[in-house]
Amino acid sequence: MSRKGRPMPLSFEARGASVPFESSSLRECRLRVVDLGVELDWEITVPSGMGGTDSRSVMILPWRDVPAFAGMTLRDKELYQRIDDIDDSESPDPFKVREIRIRVDQAMGETEEVRQQAALEVDREKQDRLMTYLSFLAQLTRDCGIRKGDAFMASADTALLMRLTKDKEASREAGLDASALTERVLSFASEELNAPVKVVNQRLEELTSYMAPFGAVNIEAENKTDGFLTRTRNEIKRMDRTMTQYSKTARSETSDRITLVRFAIKDFLDYVDDRFNQIEQFFSFFMNVFREYDKTKAFAQQIRRDVSYALDGWNHLCKIWFTALDSNEGEQIDDAIGYILANLPVMPDEEVNQEDERSKVRRGFEMARVQMVRTMVNWTDNTVDRELEQRVAAAKEERAKPKVEPKVKRRRRAGART
Repeated sequence: MSRKGRPMPLSFEARGASVPFESSSLRECRLRVVDLGVELDWEITVPSGMGGTDSRSVMILPWRDVPAFAGMTLRDKELYQRIDDIDDSESPDPFKVREIRIRVDQAMGETEEVRQQAALEVDREKQDRLMTYLSFLAQLTRDCGIRKGDAFMASADTALLMRLTKDKEASREAGLDASALTERVLSFASEELNAPVKVVNQRLEELTSYMAPFGAVNIEAENKTDGFLTRTRNEIKRMDRTMTQYSKTARSETSDRITLVRFAIKDFLDYVDDRFNQIEQFFSFFMNVFREYDKTKAFAQQIRRDVSYALDGWNHLCKIWFTALDSNEGEQIDDAIGYILANLPVMPDEEVNQEDERSKVRRGFEMARVQMVRTMVNWTDNTVDRELEQRVAAAKEERAKPKVEPKVKRRRRAGART
């Protein structure tokens, strides 16, 4: 979509969350919430298919009409219904959609491999929670060591403390009682906060739930594999490296397309890496995290939102790329590059600083991309979509109004499960 056509999405929420349906007509589907004033509505955007495979045109469809629009497998029907069952007070963000998708794939995945992969994701998330919790304990251990004058505790490496706390055999070899150390650290935090140990542990558990998708803190980023958001980031980086390698021997037209894809990859990874750096800085002195807990929760919620939306939709594109690359078929690889270029996620304007040099380059990138991929325009008359333009203007006007305590709005829902 060019800026002379329909407006680009202003925020991640306006862009919507990816919904991984299996139906080909719902591929690259995104679900977003529309505020109608007195109530909410949900709608999806999907590539319209008008103008050929390279077209960037999209079709907007009410969520409640999706079952009538596309033929759906039993798995897709279940995924649709479970998402539709989300309470009016909740939003269908990437976290919620992913949680539902895993449950559905565990029970109704088309193949045994899909079902096993979903079960593996559940197991890995349990491990992610453990590693994140242990890294928080390690941070508290250092704070405790500094305050108590314990040289070992104050200078111990996070990875070492995590290993000693998790591995009883390693703890015995090091002459360390992990349980006693944990008890001492929690008691220290309790004294510092003037709060019961139970409250300290409740906050630690809640914070672990927020941050587990990122994995352990204060660990060398390149060595991290825990946290599904970290794993997604690592997969995109691997995609970037393999595309760079492939472009060295590809013909010039293919190499040019890869350059555009890699620009988008860098754009999103820079955004995500900045948030990961913020996490490391925020949790560098852990007692402050507890002392200003409301601030900590707000930070955790915001950082989860930013990174989950920024990475949303990339897993599918990575899978397409690696499947094509593994085939070693030039035509399939070229098709994959074209598909990825046509369906690259869009970085919304409000999520980035429009005054910096990167944004100027980004606008140049959008111009370059539309030379290779047809612009998303109204699929009926090739003109500006006035309805969407008016909706954006109304949203801006609404945001300018004084804020009041939000009330849960009811949503127009699809029919009941049959």
